[in-house]
Amino acid sequence: MVETSGYGTFVPVFFFEFNLDRPQFRDKRIRAAFAHAIDRQALADRVWYGLAKPATGPIPTSQAEFYTSNTQQYPFDPAKAEELLDAAGLKRGPDGVRLRINHYTMPYGDVLKRAGEFLREALKQVGVELQLVNLDIAPFLRQIYGERDFDTYSTYYSASSDPQIGVLRRYWSKAILKSVAWSNGPGYSNPEADRLIEASFVENNPEKRRDLLVQLQKLAQDDLPSINLLELQHFSVVSRRVHGLSTDRDGYSKSFARIWLER
Repeated sequence: MVETSGYGTFVPVFFFEFNLDRPQFRDKRIRAAFAHAIDRQALADRVWYGLAKPATGPIPTSQAEFYTSNTQQYPFDPAKAEELLDAAGLKRGPDGVRLRINHYTMPYGDVLKRAGEFLREALKQVGVELQLVNLDIAPFLRQIYGERDFDTYSTYYSASSDPQIGVLRRYWSKAILKSVAWSNGPGYSNPEADRLIEASFVENNPEKRRDLLVQLQKLAQDDLPSINLLELQHFSVVSRRVHGLSTDRDGYSKSFARIWLER
């Protein structure tokens, strides 16, 4: 039996990150071109076999009290991607390549490697050549968050039960922390994002706090320091003889104290 309940407070958002210290990625047209070049629905269907859905922003739909779909979107449109790359001055060379960069894949299993291969093929269609780099977890973390020596990478963060836990660190400049894993890897710094994030930390009125986080989602999707690709669906494979498995929102973190096995 495959059980998908019990992960409501986990909900990983899978995203594509740019090193914003690289000159080419300071141009938002190039970042937007990458977004238009990636068919997120196909990524969900072909790599995650439907156990994922396209993300519309940094906050997932499971955090319904904060989520908004009213954000800038970048539909799959290779022609638009090529137009933006041309406008940004990245013309195709004689070999058809506009840009050669590296891409570090998250080292959490083969599915993340396959996602990297999908991204490589998608961007190849618009003249961007990704050199995939697959590392174990320790060198991956050192390369991205320690040395910050990368062009692009893909990873996911658990959204957890509240954006303050699993989302806001991606956009807060004070989370640009050397050698701190799963922090603000791209080095994104925007005073308006900082203002919204820090105001949300201390706002006690739920409606006002929601408004701050809605504004942040709109800013994140417009500024596009990283591309929010998918909301991932985790699952458990369980024998039908197993009873008492928690399907609460935080079931994945519950103990096995109440689980029993039918003989």
